[in-house]
Amino acid sequence: ICFVILGHIIQCIISPDDFDNNIFFRLIYSFHMPLFMFISGALVYNPERPLNTQWVCKKFKTLAVPFLVWIPLVYSIGQMYKSMSFMEYLRCVIISPDYARWFLWVLFLLHMLMFMLVFLKGKVYRVMHDKAKTPQMELLVECFLFVLIDVLFLPVLQWRAPILGIGMCIWYFAFYFLGYICNKLDLIQKWRIWRGCIIVVPVFICFAMFWKRTGGAFVKQEWLETVIQIPQLVWILVMAYKYLVPCLGIFAIFSLAAYLSGKFGRLLVYLGKHTVSIYVIHTFLLKNYCKESMMVSVVISFILSLIIPIIIERLSGYMGISGPLFGKYKKSVS
Repeated sequence: ICFVILGHIIQCIISPDDFDNNIFFRLIYSFHMPLFMFISGALVYNPERPLNTQWVCKKFKTLAVPFLVWIPLVYSIGQMYKSMSFMEYLRCVIISPDYARWFLWVLFLLHMLMFMLVFLKGKVYRVMHDKAKTPQMELLVECFLFVLIDVLFLPVLQWRAPILGIGMCIWYFAFYFLGYICNKLDLIQKWRIWRGCIIVVPVFICFAMFWKRTGGAFVKQEWLETVIQIPQLVWILVMAYKYLVPCLGIFAIFSLAAYLSGKFGRLLVYLGKHTVSIYVIHTFLLKNYCKESMMVSVVISFILSLIIPIIIERLSGYMGISGPLFGKYKKSVS
């Protein structure tokens, strides 16, 4: 969530007219949302917690409800969409959740896809009569179902109904499922205790230097097309690069976390508990507080983006509305 704030600060304050060419913006955007989805998928894996209808209802309350509640709030509080009527804005949100707090909705859809995957896995086991229910076979079945959903089901659904962020799920479900598998195989902990894990940080930076957000995933893509002149091979290389960079970024952050957790672990855990409130509110707080000094505005915006959302979340808790706003319900409900 800190990287999300920094990325938006670059967009709004540092380089509002040319942020896509800012190297720090490109580094952040090359991996930060895939990292969010990776962590979400990793946390979903829990052999002691079934992914049942009760779990689905909880995710609807904590993710979908805040997304829906913040649609009119984003329209009324922000200034970006004042040129259109609310109904026009609502149609834009339905076509693309990016007009609202899209992360909440897309993460909810990813959870539903995971629920579908687990449900289908149960059906497969019934057909197999549980005879081949080994850890290796379970992993194989899950990977097969992931490919079935992400490569076949979602693209067809996106082609038939290109709305509700379905296209975004195709991209993010890969990192969500990767997090699920890595946690299931205990690869995250093994990675963090490996002394050489920090080497991936400079490797990621070198690869991410050529990454770009729009107009293709590769800075030198036109040069690559000229040299290779085989469209299919170029497509394969670009797609490999497109997924490699965020994966390197994800493991680079886990490498850094292994070194920083001793000094900043408690602070990061505390901020992590308030991720939703920081995410939905911080963009309202990004502006030039000091026109004489950009750095002062950056520091003030960053600090306020962390502190004020937590204060608002606490106040909403006292008022009994933190559930629909931030997905923070009382324990009896959750």
